[in-house]
Amino acid sequence: MLGAPAADPSTEAKVIPKESLYEMFLKGGDVMWALLASSVLAVAIIIERFIALRRGAVAPTKFLPGSGPSTATASGTVMPR
Repeated sequence: MLGAPAADPSTEAKVIPKESLYEMFLKGGDVMWALLASSVLAVAIIIERFIALRRGAVAPTKFLPGSGPSTATASGTVMPR
């Protein structure tokens, strides 16, 4: 008969114990704490730079009268306001 071969115990799927993310983090030791601290610091710096370098704070609209949104057309000519 051409049925399925008999189950061989050596080819059965091995059971992998489940670990939580927290348990894996703790296994990483001091390196994981350093990575966490640097990641939090990087996100804080990115948010601070995003707030500090808003377009209005870097180049106020009254700084240069013609520095607003572009008035150029597709052909490259500048349309008067």
